[in-house]
Amino acid sequence: MKKTNPVKEELKQLAQEIKQSKIDLKDAQRNGNVGYKMHWKVSHLKDEFRYKHITYCLLRGREYEEIERPKEGNEPDFFKIEDLKKQFTKRLEEYYAPKEDVCSSSTGS
Repeated sequence: MKKTNPVKEELKQLAQEIKQSKIDLKDAQRNGNVGYKMHWKVSHLKDEFRYKHITYCLLRGREYEEIERPKEGNEPDFFKIEDLKKQFTKRLEEYYAPKEDVCSSSTGS
């Protein structure tokens, strides 16, 4: 079974959650029973995805200017990005760490 990059999988899952939340929001708007919580949820998920996407791209060697060009006043919080870098680096080191050979034929028995 192929092991997948945990950070990349998290981004994919978050993108799916955003997509579904937007569909749910539109349905609620059509039915006339939408509340601020639904708007907040979509906005919160989009912000979370933005920060995680920027962090992942920076860790992969991209320059910030290649990732996005935000309007003045909409720049990301780089302290938050640095915190995410530490978390992602730890998770990626565990993912890419070489595994011990557990094959029984290599024990010489």
